[in-house]
Amino acid sequence: MPARWVISPVARVESIIDIDTVRIDRYPKVSGMFDPGRPGKTYQHSSIISDGFGRLGEVDNWCLSLVTGVDLTPLTLDPEVLDVIEATFESLVVMRSSLARTPFNEGWSAAKVTRIRDRLEARAIDSTGLTRTGPPIVDWFERIALRIHTRHNGVRGLHVTERVD
Repeated sequence: MPARWVISPVARVESIIDIDTVRIDRYPKVSGMFDPGRPGKTYQHSSIISDGFGRLGEVDNWCLSLVTGVDLTPLTLDPEVLDVIEATFESLVVMRSSLARTPFNEGWSAAKVTRIRDRLEARAIDSTGLTRTGPPIVDWFERIALRIHTRHNGVRGLHVTERVD
């Protein structure tokens, strides 16, 4: 099942628990998007999202998600959903092996590296040292994750299943 890394807005839903309590749930926009390849089903995802407390250095209005689905076209067409590295992997296995490699080993052009670094810098993510020859692509995602949630467990720990049901 295809997989893609995206940055998307954080959606919020306020729920009234009782007269004195309002709970605010935060979730990635992609969690509410439907996969045309699985009618009636939303995309499967694992995301790094801030807790909303606005800690120094964290951002509260967007999140990083690893998304799987049969048909990723709606992600491509939504202007608020950014394909971080301009890549759709045919499976999670292929994705994991690709992330361990450098952009050069994955065939990224200098122009692609520049576009991705520009996207990161536009979101106040330090891209110093992120070059075509290193470090591995997974480290690029770690930088994004740290900008969103300073206490996250890392993108290596994100897990999403490949279900077609």
